[in-house]
Amino acid sequence: MWGKPFPVANLLPKREVNAPKIPVITGFFRKRNHPCGSESEEPESEPASAGDVVLRTTFAAGELYAEQIELYCLENPHVTIEQIEADTTKLISMVAAGSAPDLLRIEAVKVLPFYVTRGLAGDYVDEIVYGGTLQYTKPDDFLPVINNYKYDTATNTQGEGKLYGFVKDFSNDVAVFAWKAHLDEAGIAYDAKTPFTWQQLGEYAKKLTIKDGDTITRFGFSCWDGNVIDHVRLLTWVTQAGGSIYADDYSSAKWDSPEAVEFLEWAIDLIQAGAVASPLHQPEGNSYTTPFLTEGFSMLLCGYWYTGSIRSAEDTKDRVNEIIFLPTPQYEGAEERTAFTHAATGGVALRASANPEETVKFMDYFFSGPPATDRAKGGWGIPMYGSMLEMMPKETDFDKQCLEVVYDEMDYMNESFKVNPYIGFDTITALIAKHIAPVWENQSTVADAVAAINAELNPLIQEGMAINQ
Repeated sequence: MWGKPFPVANLLPKREVNAPKIPVITGFFRKRNHPCGSESEEPESEPASAGDVVLRTTFAAGELYAEQIELYCLENPHVTIEQIEADTTKLISMVAAGSAPDLLRIEAVKVLPFYVTRGLAGDYVDEIVYGGTLQYTKPDDFLPVINNYKYDTATNTQGEGKLYGFVKDFSNDVAVFAWKAHLDEAGIAYDAKTPFTWQQLGEYAKKLTIKDGDTITRFGFSCWDGNVIDHVRLLTWVTQAGGSIYADDYSSAKWDSPEAVEFLEWAIDLIQAGAVASPLHQPEGNSYTTPFLTEGFSMLLCGYWYTGSIRSAEDTKDRVNEIIFLPTPQYEGAEERTAFTHAATGGVALRASANPEETVKFMDYFFSGPPATDRAKGGWGIPMYGSMLEMMPKETDFDKQCLEVVYDEMDYMNESFKVNPYIGFDTITALIAKHIAPVWENQSTVADAVAAINAELNPLIQEGMAINQ
């Protein structure tokens, strides 16, 4: 646990009748050329003028807007911001070539341990942040989610040690959006204060699924990012059940643990039944989120950030009060209630940056300054500052109901997963696709799949440990 829950009771939205309109951020999902910033797919760039500082980031135009870059550069004319693309493989090659970006977009819950143990993330962020010289950053106001960007290299513990980056926004990523009418018609009782169990969720999904012959016309639920069998959803189940899929020192894999096997059997049963959108039964347009807006899914496992889509989509913007937000499902029989963020999306400064102070200064602006307040007001995620919670949308009953769930969940979000620091997250995703998919196609068994995953993971873990040492 990371300490006491953050006190949010006094921040519950008042039910004012004429709540202020949330300002619209222009330029959303646009790419524009402007005097001091650019976006490119390649790391190469034009030589900077003498005395100029070029900062490169993997935040794309959909999150770091042209207008935000322009405003920053107007106040810092010596800085040029470039937006580039770089996956993990490309990033490592760029570091080796001496052309690494300065600010890397990451989902810290999943990958911070890997970037720290590989020596890619810069711990100089910690000294600058807590040195008190930044304009916007207020460490005393950080919510506990910031701990996802801390890592203790001596003990390999995420949540402790030095700070490597900032949270852009976060959500309770396995909470549940549901169409009220679907639940009512199926006779399913629901209460925004009482989570479903995972076992109930599966039962309800089958009950809510509608088929026309062999065609599924409505899925019981979908997971916003695709296949329900995902590394962090497995970790959610296993952690709530009190188990683990790795040794305490991360030196070996234990995907054959009873808790992991139980999750996989539960999920594969739902996949084969067509109760959950999956690679076996593809949703409309191969989208794992959009069909929810047209009632193609009765439920969507997704975080608070999706309220932005619900408010703005043509199919739902006038029907928001027909949807309810429900808290994170719990493992049946768990000793304590827990909720998790699966991402804590944000950024780390690269250790190889040629301009560490300028990098952190830009991070101060982007993660704590005007762009951060705009994001909080827009409702596309939960801010990392306690003082910004009151800025989140509360105009409609839907907004207020969602915030009540968020504030309630935050009392249970002070725990995180044991993510193995020696293997890349992409490796896990590839192994799931390789070994689990044959199970739901009846070409393999769960026992064979987890044995194969362990067999491939263990030498990779040993290799990662050797690199770290």
